Amino acid sequence: MSGRLLLRQASAFWAFKYEVVDTAGQVIGTIDWPNVAQAKNARLRWHEAGSDAGDVRITLKGRQLRYRHEILKRAWANDWRLTLEADGAVRASLDVMHVEATKKPLLTLTSPVPAKLLRERGFMR
Repeated sequence: MSGRLLLRQASAFWAFKYEVVDTAGQVIGTIDWPNVAQAKNARLRWHEAGSDAGDVRITLKGRQLRYRHEILKRAWANDWRLTLEADGAVRASLDVMHVEATKKPLLTLTSPVPAKLLRERGFMR
């Protein structure tokens, strides 16, 4: 098993904290998932405005990252923006757009490089 990382639950009593383990068995990071994840622009707020308690916190080799999400458009199928932030700046951003509510969403990476996920049409592709 070379070059792989393992994600394991840190405690049997806390289901939302994980350890990132390398192939040698060393813990190189953690992922803290909040009890209630909250969009940056949520209407119903579990956490106070400006609080990062609703964000997923990632520590990897001493670097602090934060995974956040926000709702771009509220509809039958919401449009989302997912961001990965470090040092107060957005490092990666992905938009999940529903062109039609009954079809798969369009995924557009806006940062660090612009890209789109193109899906093949057809049953077996």
